[in-house]
Amino acid sequence: MIKNIRTGAIGDGVPDARVSTIVRVALKAIGDDIRTAHGIQLEFSSAAVEGPDLVLTFGEDVDRPPRQPSASLRPGGRAARQRRRRHSSRNRMKTRGWNVVTKMVNSKGQTVAIYEPFVVALRGQKLSRGEQRKRVVDVLRENGNRPGPVSIDYYLTNTLEYLEKERKE
Repeated sequence: MIKNIRTGAIGDGVPDARVSTIVRVALKAIGDDIRTAHGIQLEFSSAAVEGPDLVLTFGEDVDRPPRQPSASLRPGGRAARQRRRRHSSRNRMKTRGWNVVTKMVNSKGQTVAIYEPFVVALRGQKLSRGEQRKRVVDVLRENGNRPGPVSIDYYLTNTLEYLEKERKE
């Protein structure tokens, strides 16, 4: 993509195409120029970008509280960029619309909710452990979840404990 110097148009009709010019100036040189222009006796020590401003610091100012710059610049160095925090997704199963049969304390001492779809899928049937797991996975996936092995075991074990407790009563 080349800009036509005579017409100022950018070729191939690319929308929002821009031509940029980069100018590099040593921070030490900027600091020295400002120091001489304003009669500052202290040596240039650091620079930081705070929003749209470039803040230059001369000497050590102990009265001023430390600031949190968005990017820190060192004389003769490059900008030290802060990393963005990665957005983590919600790590919970979707249970909206499921009726809670009961709340109980499981064998691990956790207070758990027993949901109706699991009770209906597992009640009164002689199924192998693999078949029970498959039914729990199907119920979770029907509600838009992508269950991992820990979640599958959690819902399966709690529901089986509830059904065993119900059978004994």
